[in-house]
Amino acid sequence: MANIRETIKSLAHFDLDGAIKETQQLLAIDPSLQGRDELTTIANDYTLMKQFMRQGMKDPKRNDLFYSLMQRLYKVIAEIELNQLCHTAEIYIKAFSTSKGQNTSHDFIRSVLENFVSEIAMLSLQNETTQQAESQAMYERHYLFMDKLFCHILVSSLWSEDDAAFYASLLTNPIIDQNDQLLIISAISLSVMNVYDPQKANTLFSVYTSANETAVAQRAFVGWTLSFSEIYKIYPEQVQAFAEALQNEKIRTELFDLQLQMFSCMNAEKDNDKIQSDIMPDILSNSNFHMGRFGGMQTEKDELENILNPNLDDERMEKVEQSVQRMMQMQKAGSDIYFGGFKQMKRFGFFARTSNWFTPFSLHHPDLHVVSEKLRNSPFVKLLSKQKTFCDSDKYSLFLAMSQVFERLPNEMQEMLNTDPSASMMGIPAEIDEPVAYSRRMYLQDLYRFFRIQQSNRTELRNPFFATTSTDTFFFLSSVFHKDELRKEQIRLAKYLYKHHQFMEMNLLLENIAPNDADTYILKAYGALFHKDFSLAKRLFDEALIRDANSLWALNGQANAALECNDYEAAEQAYKQLVALEPTKQTYQLNHAATLIRLGRATETLNILYKLNFENPNSKRIKRTLAWALLCDDQTEKARKLYEELLADNPLAVDCLNAGYAFWFSGDIAQTYLTFQRWQSYDPTKSLRNELKKDAYFLEQKGMSEIDLQLIIGMIEEP
Repeated sequence: MANIRETIKSLAHFDLDGAIKETQQLLAIDPSLQGRDELTTIANDYTLMKQFMRQGMKDPKRNDLFYSLMQRLYKVIAEIELNQLCHTAEIYIKAFSTSKGQNTSHDFIRSVLENFVSEIAMLSLQNETTQQAESQAMYERHYLFMDKLFCHILVSSLWSEDDAAFYASLLTNPIIDQNDQLLIISAISLSVMNVYDPQKANTLFSVYTSANETAVAQRAFVGWTLSFSEIYKIYPEQVQAFAEALQNEKIRTELFDLQLQMFSCMNAEKDNDKIQSDIMPDILSNSNFHMGRFGGMQTEKDELENILNPNLDDERMEKVEQSVQRMMQMQKAGSDIYFGGFKQMKRFGFFARTSNWFTPFSLHHPDLHVVSEKLRNSPFVKLLSKQKTFCDSDKYSLFLAMSQVFERLPNEMQEMLNTDPSASMMGIPAEIDEPVAYSRRMYLQDLYRFFRIQQSNRTELRNPFFATTSTDTFFFLSSVFHKDELRKEQIRLAKYLYKHHQFMEMNLLLENIAPNDADTYILKAYGALFHKDFSLAKRLFDEALIRDANSLWALNGQANAALECNDYEAAEQAYKQLVALEPTKQTYQLNHAATLIRLGRATETLNILYKLNFENPNSKRIKRTLAWALLCDDQTEKARKLYEELLADNPLAVDCLNAGYAFWFSGDIAQTYLTFQRWQSYDPTKSLRNELKKDAYFLEQKGMSEIDLQLIIGMIEEP
């Protein structure tokens, strides 16, 4: 039996035959569904089209007709999908019920929105008593209308060109209140994200490219980008418009930036864990507030402690400031540092109304009128209205939460809120050097909370953050974005994923990019390393080095891949070149020495290792490498002395194993036995037999016979 998503997928793949049959099955399930007559007409027209083609008739309009049939069929399918949502998805059921009976003619909507702005202007001319009496009723009427309009748009059928033109003009009209425009854009976005509508998508793109207000343009941009569905391909004009849009470098850059910001949103809970485990303990332990049974409480200073350490307060304040700075740096890098603190504050009845998740913060919101005047008039609330570090839904959360506890706060804290309200915001200023990125980030955080916190939103709607397929959460993976124009942004994105160790996502992105430069070959090679395809990785690094012979990035990768392939000659050459390019880098020198030792050329490494050991007498890694080189160069006594130093200072398991070899080669079997036993204690599940087998080539070079090996193993494994 067909389902709606599979039917849309068939149509997106231009399988008109299959999509028609699957739509017939969908209509057969529910006799109340509309569209049977239209579907019959589409099927007949398609049959005639195939007959004409079979007869060899040429029709210059054949492609146009085929697209027309697909678009007509999609309209039928979209109506079926919308009907299903309005009967099964709670958010759609509520929206349909809320919007039922509302006058949504274009003229009426425009007049209501324009009159609201006029009413606000006229009200400002009245005396304060009249303003207070009339403003509450006016805002209640308006917010009720906006909620109904939001719900109407969410459940609306596919728009006509007239609908798109009307809303595009409304959303760029300077006479309309910006908060209303922002809420309407969110309604359009949610609607088109769940049931694709080319005209709604056109509206969002038109607003994005023509709106003068950054907040309006960026909210429309987010909605437009997340609206893309594979089905858009059946609309040639949409495909052409997108291709033309990608000619604009600004749009390409903003698509890239948006994808990174979405990754930051999806990392919100990881960032919260980091804050809770690494940062907040420092802040709490170095402040004189603690959380008691009845909320925040100020602790008494320990006078004796201050006498013993008169700089204690300054030191604690410095530590608090350092912790706050860490959070500021996280925020500046795009982290959603407040998600963890606010996710538990979304249980207010306020958030039961879908539109409230996307309503810009305003003290005129009717749902806030229950709050005491003492709090509403406090400096804290005035600062909150202007605060740039919180997204709108978090502002509502904080305001509603504060309204419940404000009267019960300690006097010191109430005084602090009324005299220095910035302290309640942790003193973190907003970083708005880039207003476009900031505006987009704040809206994404609202959108993220809407999907992440409300369980039903995650399951009933297409979720751009937590969907079941990678292309839903990572829109650059969608075939829609497999465009040559985006190649630069794709490579930048792949580098970002590499830097953040997201190799799985990086590989998925690179699958659709043909390598033609060093960076692409390198990224693909590291992807092969991640999948442990070392021979492929080595070939790809070789290709990269043909294009950039001195790439440190590629040489490092080539050395790693060569070592995994046991190609020590290639690894040695790579490290040799790395040493030549960066002769002071200790890691390259040690790795080069290790490959030379493995090739039986330990003598060549001794001078540089002695020099490094002299310059870095406390480096165990250098001492370890030098000891192994001496052991391989038959300078057993010198190696033994170094291993004895390592064994005396918290050795690694490998130090015990290699020291055992040194004692063995010098004939000290008793010490060999004790050292191998010590090695075994690090991990009793490991087998000495297996370790000796790995080093069989080396032991054979040192004259150890099979009988010697068996006797040593027998001694260690003896019960």
